[in-house]
Amino acid sequence: MYGNEQLPQIRNINQTTSQSTAYIESATPDLIKWQLSNEDTIDQLENDIRGIIWDPMLKKYICVRDPLMNDRGISAVISLLKPITSKTVILSNLPEQQIFTMSKHFSFRLTKLLAKRHCEFGIDKHMLTPIADMLEDVYFATLMRAKDGGEREFLSKAVERKEIISNDGERKRGIGNLFKF
Repeated sequence: MYGNEQLPQIRNINQTTSQSTAYIESATPDLIKWQLSNEDTIDQLENDIRGIIWDPMLKKYICVRDPLMNDRGISAVISLLKPITSKTVILSNLPEQQIFTMSKHFSFRLTKLLAKRHCEFGIDKHMLTPIADMLEDVYFATLMRAKDGGEREFLSKAVERKEIISNDGERKRGIGNLFKF
């Protein structure tokens, strides 16, 4: 599909990753923002579905296989996944049983959507299960970050807030000791 044609305009995951590394070196709030963002996950998933990878040597995306679905399908599944992999979900406090229940509900809705609209989305029937598995894995991994408030607990332990008093006596809040070793 993308042989000699122009590849769709997609954000460079490797560029994002290197920017993310810069967050660690520059400012703690940016690190937290990056950790809670679902953009890298969604972008990587979209690239996987499109069958493209970033080639650092060529500094461009290359097609490694045919896409698993057309643009309409990609748009539909990304629209479905974005809100349910958001920081609101990641920072939740979910018991394990609820995670399994939510995953089962998502799996049912996803299977129904893909089965009903596979022709419209350009999905080969034989690829329905692998596509569903890929999307369900992303959702389940997101929910597991929220298991028993795990992500929230990690962030509160990893970041130690210190009160800093400036020379003029004004109190300011700062973040220090990002990782305790």
